[in-house]
Amino acid sequence: MINTISIAVCDDHTLFRKSLQIALNSFSRINYCIDSSNGQELLDEFERGAVPCIALVDLKMPVMDGYQTIKCIKSKFPAIKTIAMSSFDNEFSIKKTFKSGADAFISKNDNLEDIYGAIIDLADNGIHINKWANINLSNDILIDCLTPKEKEVLKLLCRDLSYHQIADEMYISIKTVDRHRDEIFKKLKVQSRTSLVIFALTNGIF
Repeated sequence: MINTISIAVCDDHTLFRKSLQIALNSFSRINYCIDSSNGQELLDEFERGAVPCIALVDLKMPVMDGYQTIKCIKSKFPAIKTIAMSSFDNEFSIKKTFKSGADAFISKNDNLEDIYGAIIDLADNGIHINKWANINLSNDILIDCLTPKEKEVLKLLCRDLSYHQIADEMYISIKTVDRHRDEIFKKLKVQSRTSLVIFALTNGIF
């Protein structure tokens, strides 16, 4: 007997959502059970008891975007595997997706077999590894090495404040600001404040 896989698809573009539904229903193992246009609708369905094995969630949606939706699913329904979907397959979006708790990422430009393969991998093995899973997360590790005070100084350094203004806002001395700055430079492997701001912007820190 074939073990079927219940799935939910959450996407605000009706044509894409319906087309994906028709395409996935062509596979014998797929049991398409939930169709929703935004994250809040999806969570409401889950609350009513319609809980699938896997949820495919678009990242860019009104009411509740994919990042927040995935976070809520992982918090309230941890048994559900999540696949984030987006036509924007840049490194920042993908890193943010995995940090939100997604189990896999697929591009809307991927072919149907790749999408089906991701569903099968998650259902049968609990994990799906593809090219998107190899995004370098080393910069996130560097950020996690900063202390809370260093993170606060980093945020203020990116606001074009002078060192005196940063000291006043944090109620610390200029020397303490300088010490935090030097530690941040060392930990993030940058040589100047300009490089630091570029690093922060590139990695979507603030």
